[in-house]
Amino acid sequence: MKFRISKKIVTIFLIVFLIVFIVAPIGIVYYFLYGDRHIPLTLNPGDYDLEYDNVTFSPRGDEINLDGWFVPADPQIGNSHRNNATIILLHGHQNNKGNINEYNHSVFATIGFQLHKLGYSLLLFDFRNHGLSDDLGPVTFGYYESRDVLGAVDFLIENSDSLGIDKDKIAVWGTSFGAGTGLIATAKDSRLGDRYIKAMVSDSGYARALDPIKKRLSLYHVPKFYQNYLIFWIDTISPVPYSDINPIDYVADIQVPIYLIHSSEDSNVPEQSSKDLFVEIYLAENTSVTLWISDAIDHERTVLWYPDEYFRRISEFYDEALGITAFDCCDIQS
Repeated sequence: MKFRISKKIVTIFLIVFLIVFIVAPIGIVYYFLYGDRHIPLTLNPGDYDLEYDNVTFSPRGDEINLDGWFVPADPQIGNSHRNNATIILLHGHQNNKGNINEYNHSVFATIGFQLHKLGYSLLLFDFRNHGLSDDLGPVTFGYYESRDVLGAVDFLIENSDSLGIDKDKIAVWGTSFGAGTGLIATAKDSRLGDRYIKAMVSDSGYARALDPIKKRLSLYHVPKFYQNYLIFWIDTISPVPYSDINPIDYVADIQVPIYLIHSSEDSNVPEQSSKDLFVEIYLAENTSVTLWISDAIDHERTVLWYPDEYFRRISEFYDEALGITAFDCCDIQS
């Protein structure tokens, strides 16, 4: 008796095959490269009774517009040395300068507002392909976006007099995607010999662009072979293979102080990423590097669990790196 496979079974098999190996991978790859990037801004500095200027500038080497806010320091807070210092704040993937994300975290409300209370000027902007900034291809997890950070530095340098800031007191704070991108930009800045960026805080940053992707897929219990299949498609479709976008390949060139922060139970970017970055920077012996692994649970949560300690640590770090005399200022608002 011959065994026959019905047309119905063959059809079902082909449909499942197409979904698993064609449709689903395209959807997942689209999510990482293009998906849901221009989400609405839900707040601005004016909502916190702060003066600010809407600014636009171009990335270094690209003719597109990036949308940002410059928030001048309040001269009634702190001292003139800290008032003249500017912190560039870098948001995460599929976020922007003024949105509260899925982790109840906002670059401005959570970080910027408190740094402003401590006396610093701020520059926040939307990366390319995010927020109100122009599009220019897919997200490359820092390969091209690092030009956006350098464009922000150029903007501050070129307008330092009119903005009332000291161009020798520029530092960076970045979270997740912004942290990895900021590390690449800081390394490029050091590599060029400019060193306009005097210090950087990396919160929940990745050592390799694939680290958060692999972490997210693992949380959904995606089999290893299928993870590799998806990564193959991401590398194939992206103009720059994600396998080649690794902040850890850049950080040995950094010549300014770095502060790495990570939650021990990060559901998005493994804490090992920051540990690997620490070792690479430390062994290069080109600068000082500090690592704080908190016991906070989930992504970007250290500042939410330990706000007082968080801002004490990073303000002391910035002040030392920027040559500012330390002083006590302002209780942190929860």
